[in-house]
Amino acid sequence: MNKKNILVLIIENQPLQRLHIEKTLNSLGYFRIQPLNSFDEAATIIYFATTPVDLVILNASCLSEQNDDSMNCLIQRRNFRHALIYGEQKFNLMRYGVSTLVSFLDAALPDYLSICSLMDSVNSTPEQNHIEHSQVQKH
Repeated sequence: MNKKNILVLIIENQPLQRLHIEKTLNSLGYFRIQPLNSFDEAATIIYFATTPVDLVILNASCLSEQNDDSMNCLIQRRNFRHALIYGEQKFNLMRYGVSTLVSFLDAALPDYLSICSLMDSVNSTPEQNHIEHSQVQKH
C-alpha cells in the first residue's frame, strides 16, 4: 500500500494521547488520519465507509459493554483491514473469529517503535483481508 493512500482512524478519548499518535504517524509519512473521541464516532464512519478503513488504532478504554455489539458488527462486515487495540483494559476479539489483522499492545499508549512495526505490517500486507492475529509486546 502507498503511504499516502492509507486511511487511519485514531480512537482515543484523551486529546494529548490522540495528538501524540497522530504526530508519530505524521513523522512516518502518514497524513490521511482521522482522530476521533469515541468508539461511537468511529463506528459510524467505519459502518458507512464505501471501502474498508485501512487501520483503526483504538484505546481499549473507549470500548464498553454497549459497544460490544457494534464492534461485533464491524468485524463481521469486514469494514477495516487492520486494527491495533492498546491499553490496560482487555478486550477479547478472538471470540468473533476476527478476519482482519488485529494487534494487541499491552501499554497505556503505543510508542514510536510499536507504531513503526505496525505500519510496516500494514504496508507489507496485500489489501485483501487475511486471518491472522499478532501480539505486539511492550517495549
